[in-house]
Amino acid sequence: MEDSDMHEIKKILFKYAMQGEWNEVVNICNQQPRAYKTEIVASRDTALHVAVSESKESIVEDIV
Repeated sequence: MEDSDMHEIKKILFKYAMQGEWNEVVNICNQQPRAYKTEIVASRDTALHVAVSESKESIVEDIV
């Protein structure tokens, strides 16, 4: 996967995470194995980190 692809995934993950569309985040992580490691915010957190900080336990389980 190219860097430009990962950049696009990063933008999409950020958008869905900020909108609370966690099922979409899980779908992307399932389709793109590297997606769950992608840093989506300036603090270098991943979608997984954001889900943990928002106490989204079932989403965390689905991502990992």
